[in-house]
This record gives sequence, structure tokens and C-alpha cells, in this order.
Amino acid sequence: MNDWSSLLYMDNPEATKLAMNLFKYSYYRNGFAFGPETFIHMAPVLVRQAIPEYISTLRSLVDSEEFYPQFIDQYMQNHLDNRKLSPVIAEDVFKTFSEDMSEGSVTITE
Repeated sequence: MNDWSSLLYMDNPEATKLAMNLFKYSYYRNGFAFGPETFIHMAPVLVRQAIPEYISTLRSLVDSEEFYPQFIDQYMQNHLDNRKLSPVIAEDVFKTFSEDMSEGSVTITE
């Protein structure tokens, strides 16, 4: 990841172009999918920030009711290793589990 960032800020324009093309290649090949044959998750923040409208596009996805449930499922699957982002909830803690996507929230009740 550090080398990818280094490519972006080298004095060599071909290196900068390579950094951007690596991101584009991965995106056009598999979108933002994460898996054993992709490497877009390795793109450093500096590279992502260098892409015009990257952040604004991601933020606009939250407003799309069509995309939001798919995003939540994918986000949870991609962050199972980080329990601060996807906590484990014991089955005996809750009786009902409801999702109200119009509110954008998940409610756990006892």
C-alpha cells in the first residue's frame, strides 16, 4: 500500500499514471468487490482521494434506498475481522431483530 502511494507522488508522470491505472483496472475488472482475485481493498487512502468525485460518490450511495441494504451486507462481510465495526451479538441477548431501512437503523430489543 505504501508503494502504491509512493507511485502516485513520484516525480515520474508514468509512475503517477500507473498508480491511477491500477485502481481503475481493479475497479473495471470487479467493481468494489472484495475477494481473493481482487486488490481494490489494498488501495491506500491517498490514491482514493486522488480519484475525482470518489468520496462524493460513496456518500451519495447512502441516499439510494436501492443500494443501501446490499451495502450493509457487504460492509459487514468485509469487516468481520474488526469487532468494533461488526460486533458479535449473542443470540440470548435479544428476542427480536428488526431492520427498518427507511430509518436507516437496526434495532435490537430484549
